[in-house]
Amino acid sequence: MPRKPVRRPILPRPLALPVGLVPDQANNFVFSKTLNRVFREQLADGELAPLEARTLSLRISDVGKTFSVRLRDGRFHPAAGRLKSDLTIEGTLYDFMLLAAGREDPDTLFFQRHLSIQGDTGLGVFLKNFLGGIDPRELPMPAFFHTALERGLDLYQRLA
Repeated sequence: MPRKPVRRPILPRPLALPVGLVPDQANNFVFSKTLNRVFREQLADGELAPLEARTLSLRISDVGKTFSVRLRDGRFHPAAGRLKSDLTIEGTLYDFMLLAAGREDPDTLFFQRHLSIQGDTGLGVFLKNFLGGIDPRELPMPAFFHTALERGLDLYQRLA
């Protein structure tokens, strides 16, 4: 007997609406600052050098927003204007939260097609391997972030 596919929770439209009201440049600015803080050591060590002068986008499908950054001089910066992305990773907010919490590894999410990659596949493989080699709980994030993330995931699962 075939297995019934697991229903993936998506963000209810009313909760996604406020995020849609924030201008893209503001989102990109916050996203770039966050990446610089979280990956401070990896950037300093040159681990992300293959991303230099490349534009990366994170598309959150159930929110309807795309966050774009460009690595320049070893730091992430908001992508200017409508720069074409070299690599776009797309998924739901729930899937990105699973990744950030360390509940799922990138391979699982990509192979189960919960996350997808468009653009430079070599760059995508590099980024997937980079993320797979990091324990999210060891990244420099405020303690409340992990608590909020876990509570958010629990809420998502109750909504499913």
